[in-house]
Amino acid sequence: MLVNVLTIIFAVIMFGIGVFVFTHQKKSFLVFHPESIPALSLLMKVFGIIFIICGLLFLIPLFLNNEQLLFWMLIIACFLVIGFQIAMAQYFGKK
Repeated sequence: MLVNVLTIIFAVIMFGIGVFVFTHQKKSFLVFHPESIPALSLLMKVFGIIFIICGLLFLIPLFLNNEQLLFWMLIIACFLVIGFQIAMAQYFGKK
């Protein structure tokens, strides 16, 4: 039961991050300025879509009650987030 609740929370967080990243591809936030760097805007668009899809796909193992599928999806999501952070680090402080 607790795993199901945590999966729902994780799916909502991934979906929320995806929507935030996707909607801020033309607005500056924190120290990033995607409105002046087209490559950063494209990066945010791609990862925003990936995070939205990932957030929605996390509901599949919840309904199938498949813990092994959930485990592998968590591993993949962790690598996606790490990849996004590494890619964003290239544009840290650039205008």
